[in-house]
Amino acid sequence: MSTIVTSKAQCRDCYKCIRNCPVKAIGLKDGQAWVVEEKCILCGKCIVVCPQQAKATASEQAVVEKFLADGERVVVSLAPSYLATAFFSSPWKLVAALKALGVFRVEETLLGAKLVAAEYGRVFRKHRPGTMITSCCPVAVQIIEKYYPNLLPNLPGVVSPMVAHGRLIKAQWGQDTKVVFVGPCFAKKSERAATKGASAIDAVLTFEELKTLFTAQQINPEGLADQLPAESVPRLRTFPLKQGTLKAAGIDDHLSADVISVCGVQECMETFAALSKGEIRPQVIEALACRGGCINGPAMDQNLTLPARRARLFALAPVVTERGEGGKGEVKKPEPAVDLQRRHTATGF
Repeated sequence: MSTIVTSKAQCRDCYKCIRNCPVKAIGLKDGQAWVVEEKCILCGKCIVVCPQQAKATASEQAVVEKFLADGERVVVSLAPSYLATAFFSSPWKLVAALKALGVFRVEETLLGAKLVAAEYGRVFRKHRPGTMITSCCPVAVQIIEKYYPNLLPNLPGVVSPMVAHGRLIKAQWGQDTKVVFVGPCFAKKSERAATKGASAIDAVLTFEELKTLFTAQQINPEGLADQLPAESVPRLRTFPLKQGTLKAAGIDDHLSADVISVCGVQECMETFAALSKGEIRPQVIEALACRGGCINGPAMDQNLTLPARRARLFALAPVVTERGEGGKGEVKKPEPAVDLQRRHTATGF
């Protein structure tokens, strides 16, 4: 199944998606605009710019509803951008609604980011030859796999924070635990589906899809008392911002020609092209497909500007403590060893 689908009834032949696709991955079929799957990098631009809302990703809301109806143990991995979303009056209403929904536990994906950042730091300090390109952003990874396969050896072979957190959760609470990732990125759905073997993530929802789920279950987040995530990593609060990965990995003090941070699909592609041609030879490239970082993801609400989202994140960050709910009945299990390895393969067309 395609990750991005087009509604025949709603597509009005405006071709705005064709004009805005950064990799020209949209073609015409029977007079309507359809995504060419093998060229698509899942940046979500076509979904955002469509005035008729003719493009969308396949929702896994029904999958999550079935988990809950069947009494499965569901743990939510909440992307750090949740602090910057304006879908709810505060992020604590979002957490409270998840608990009201019946999930067993709500944790921040930063727990996985902590593991990934430590691994990046280890690789960086080894001073291996060549350039390391961070692989947290699934869109940046797809750009390399589809358009710059010669750079595959530059990827460190490390999973994303989402996958790392999913593996951590299953190691702590059992492999039968259902892990649901909630965040601002459409490409995470493809990343989950592409996982070989037993997936660390069982479903992916965007913030907007989560809001729809609350409505379907007749849960009003605004009427609930605030709740915090069970666990958090406050020192990594800037992870979803540009240079956030570098800072978390302890590389931020080395910003120079040897360390490059790029964001936006165009800037990523220009940087990858320059690296391919030998025009640049940095030690590290932090690559983020969204301008300003993940807080500007395509599935974020469009009511706030990027500066407003940054301000919201910094204003709310101090509220979350290392233990979140402060141990109110929550059980903190020992952190097991987690396999962070991943293989990248060329998927060119």
